[in-house]
Amino acid sequence: MSPGNAAAGYHGFTLFAGSAYGNISFSTTLVVNITAIHDLQFSDLTANATWLPGIEGNLSAEITNVGSVTAAHYYSILATDGPCSFNIDDGNGSQLAPNGSEVLTITAIPVTTSHLNETCGVQIQARNVDHPSAIHHQWLNLTISVYWALDIATPSGNISLIPGESTSQQLAVWNLGTEDDTAWFEATSPVGINVTVPNGWTSISRGQSSLIEISYHVDTDTELVGLQNITIIANSQNSPNTMAQLLLNITVEERDEISVEGPSDNRIVVGIIDTSTTDFTVENIGTSALEIMVSSSGLPAGTALNVSTENRTITAGEVKILSIEVTTDSTTLSGNYAVSIVFQGGGSSVSYPLTLQVLPRIAISVTSSANWAVVGAAEPAVVSIEVANLGDLQDTISLQIDDSNLSSAFGVALESQTFTLDGGELATVNMTITKIDFTNQESPLSIIATSSLDNTVTDKMTITIFPHSASLNLTAITISDTVAVGSSLEGTLYVTNKGNSGDTFLLSSYGLDCNFSAYSVSLAAGQTDAGVTYSCPITSIILSGPHAFELLATSQADTGKSASVQVTYNVPSTRVDDAVSITLQLDTLAMNYDGGSSITVTVTNLVNDMISGSLSVGGTNVDLVSATWSSQSGLNDSLYSLSPGQSAGFVLKMTSLSEQGGKVDLLITSVSDVDGQIIVDESSILMIDIEGKHMPPDGLILPFGFEVANDTGLNIMAAGWAIALLFLLYLRYGRKQVSDYNDDAMDSTDEVEGDSFDDPNETMMLDGRKVVCPACSTRCTVPRGSLPPFKFTCPSCEEKIRVTG
Repeated sequence: MSPGNAAAGYHGFTLFAGSAYGNISFSTTLVVNITAIHDLQFSDLTANATWLPGIEGNLSAEITNVGSVTAAHYYSILATDGPCSFNIDDGNGSQLAPNGSEVLTITAIPVTTSHLNETCGVQIQARNVDHPSAIHHQWLNLTISVYWALDIATPSGNISLIPGESTSQQLAVWNLGTEDDTAWFEATSPVGINVTVPNGWTSISRGQSSLIEISYHVDTDTELVGLQNITIIANSQNSPNTMAQLLLNITVEERDEISVEGPSDNRIVVGIIDTSTTDFTVENIGTSALEIMVSSSGLPAGTALNVSTENRTITAGEVKILSIEVTTDSTTLSGNYAVSIVFQGGGSSVSYPLTLQVLPRIAISVTSSANWAVVGAAEPAVVSIEVANLGDLQDTISLQIDDSNLSSAFGVALESQTFTLDGGELATVNMTITKIDFTNQESPLSIIATSSLDNTVTDKMTITIFPHSASLNLTAITISDTVAVGSSLEGTLYVTNKGNSGDTFLLSSYGLDCNFSAYSVSLAAGQTDAGVTYSCPITSIILSGPHAFELLATSQADTGKSASVQVTYNVPSTRVDDAVSITLQLDTLAMNYDGGSSITVTVTNLVNDMISGSLSVGGTNVDLVSATWSSQSGLNDSLYSLSPGQSAGFVLKMTSLSEQGGKVDLLITSVSDVDGQIIVDESSILMIDIEGKHMPPDGLILPFGFEVANDTGLNIMAAGWAIALLFLLYLRYGRKQVSDYNDDAMDSTDEVEGDSFDDPNETMMLDGRKVVCPACSTRCTVPRGSLPPFKFTCPSCEEKIRVTG
């Protein structure tokens, strides 16, 4: 027999034999071939493991070499059975000596669809590494178990509960076990919170959830407030020891609730124009602190409700007394009124019904629109008196005038002194106060009203009477203080009544004749008028330069009171080319050679400056007459001095100086001094016809008006009618030139040969037959009919002036 630990293969051993008594021995060698035995033994170490669907686990097999030789094996899965998957991570085994062992781990995963008590098997193959023909097989089995588990998902939001109301929410219940399950539910909550869970059983597939609805209700009268703990429990039907719990925090809102107790007879009694106070007991039977607000409904007109208690905050469980005041005024009517006083505390409201009893009253009043009156001498003051029955019953009210403190300067009269008025009715009467005598003292006047229902019920008013004191103030604002002649000075006048009563003021002007937009203004005491516009024409008779005039206002209430304001203005000069106008009484005049005639000449100032000057005569053939001036004022001269617009009259007497007669074109010239400036003006032409003396003819009088001397006539007749006629025409033409030349006006002289052309008094004729004197710069008019060149005398400086073309 080979030993158990003998290695396989050929083994040799020698046998020895020897004599016990001698030295004889012998030996022999034996060769033994030990054959190798290859065998394995498998032991399942995972027999009591729990296998769940979808959960990975390990099968552990202990492999023992029960062969006779050391061997190493490669392990693999040969076959499987059941709803599981198997895997060997590393199939290389180790060298096992006989009786040596090792553990093989096989990963096993039951599929998720597997169920309780289903079995799975795996066949393990072990192949000898050195002897591949040596193969060993072994089945390993497992049985799928079960896991029961439930879970309630935590909701995302919290639940708030209002006392007396209900709410609900849905919860998700999960089956976390490996088999379908059925659950039933229960809940625990504080007293006062009712939680309703689903009745009966709820089926939940494995790995799935089921929604359940939970309802919550809080009692109306609960004292709970704030966070409250509620537990929802899910129990498994298949596993009594399996359950899920969810702890919820439920918020119970504060509860507003109050109770009110009032007067035992539910009545408030108050008079008219009176206040009644009633206490009400308010208890906070809710869970929140409240601010009590009080209102009312059904109160009659003129009645007001007020809470006199300042601190109206009441905490939970607190009791507070609130004092309610009911106030009436004179407009409240007596009677019984059904009213409600509403107490509001947060969301709680209590309407407390009661009866408001308003007692009747007797009351009167006498008033006026003002407690003073101003009485003037011009017109009396009228004061409106109001008499009122402030009670509820009809009453007859009488008025009495107390004028004991009134001076004799005033008289008082009432339109009526007795009034029958219903409750709340008002009557108006006018009281007239008249000023009888002068006084400057104020006086009090009292009016007393008495009720006929109760003569102890009276009312009194006092009016202070002031004598009217008129006073005013004027303010004038001009648009421009420089006003040209022919325009108007315009502005606005503001009148202020500074008296103690209304007054009417009459407007006027002094110094200028002004037009007003209104000639009177009526103003209350202290009132200023919006402005009266005025317009004052500036006529040509007003001198240029600074001036002033006055605007006046006079009180109608007291004509002795007036005010004025001075307005200054400046009138610019209106100087023009003509300083005066010269007006002739006649345009033509006739006289005999031995006679004369007179004419009135009027000189008028055309500018708004003072002017002075003199008149002179000129023209054509003025040497045929002599001119004499006399003023209509009696002065024997031609001088004048005129203010703006003023006129002066002169008488110009002319006497003929020629027996032969003739025609004179007379021109009257004025030389005026206007503030240092010399201005020359002319009149229109006065045509004078002088009838000459009739003489016997000295020669022949021929047809067509020709006259010739005797000797000339004889010669003409001797030469023949034709030659005589031509000669007569020649003589007439030459004689006419001589006559015209001698008739030139004033001191005109013909231009003579040899006169100097460098004469310093030489000037040229301007338009309008005007020249400017080189000596005095006076602007003069040349005599009519004069043709340049000629000379004449300046009427201003009497210098000879040579006039060229």
